[in-house]
Amino acid sequence: MPELRILSEYYNKMLYVVDVGLNKIHKFGPEAKADSKLFLMYDGTHYNLGVHRNTETNKVTRTFPMVEDNDEKWLEFAKLLKDSGEWIDPNLFALKCSDCGAPL
Repeated sequence: MPELRILSEYYNKMLYVVDVGLNKIHKFGPEAKADSKLFLMYDGTHYNLGVHRNTETNKVTRTFPMVEDNDEKWLEFAKLLKDSGEWIDPNLFALKCSDCGAPL
């Protein structure tokens, strides 16, 4: 996924892509130089930004310090998403032309 590497270098952030289907984190970017990290939830077809909302202050956090080790929390969240059906296996469907029915 070269586009993720390019984005992480451009913004000087590590991108942690949490694959909901595999329950695995893929890391992209200049870890030694990055000032913070973003979590992207990948559901099999697209990415959603992972955020944390503080229930007491209602503050939303989108970037996280590099020193903060919260990978396990994101993997737990990914498992919750998969178990609730918020994951699409692209191998289980095929795209077809709506006019002629030819596979795309």
